[in-house]
Amino acid sequence: MGCDIHVNVEYRHPVLGYQPVVAGGYFVEPRYELFSALAGVRMEPEESCLIPARGFPCDACFPIFAIAHQLVVADANSQLARLVTDWVLASEVPPGSDVFEAEKELVGMARWIRHPDYHHPSYLSHLETMECLRHFGFDSNSTPPVFLVLTDLLASIDFRFGYPSARLVFWFDN
Repeated sequence: MGCDIHVNVEYRHPVLGYQPVVAGGYFVEPRYELFSALAGVRMEPEESCLIPARGFPCDACFPIFAIAHQLVVADANSQLARLVTDWVLASEVPPGSDVFEAEKELVGMARWIRHPDYHHPSYLSHLETMECLRHFGFDSNSTPPVFLVLTDLLASIDFRFGYPSARLVFWFDN
């Protein structure tokens, strides 16, 4: 079974909160060592990753939440997967678990969404991302080029707006 990462970039505006920089997701070639470094995906034991998956950020910007919501709900509808109410999900799935979950107060959208094929949602600042990569021995020669572009983008946003302004918001699918 394959695994893909959905990566988005946002930055924290001092007044407006998180705003999208890249919403829609970067495609990063499936590199399971990279996925392990970021969130413990496909890693045994999972606890040995530096920063375990934190769950989908509740303060994510609307475009990134909407993209995640649309992907999960569209896939859920096509596969008749389960969408559950907020109280059921809250009682069953702790934050950071290996089941996709997202919460946001929105009109016309489910407040909580869940789908077992979407997993390990998380977010990392630029410095956290670099720490995770170094922890697993990644350097500029071994990191996928597209991911290097993302880390450079995070660094330039942090330089412009002050650390820690930028972050990756990501999740995985099977």
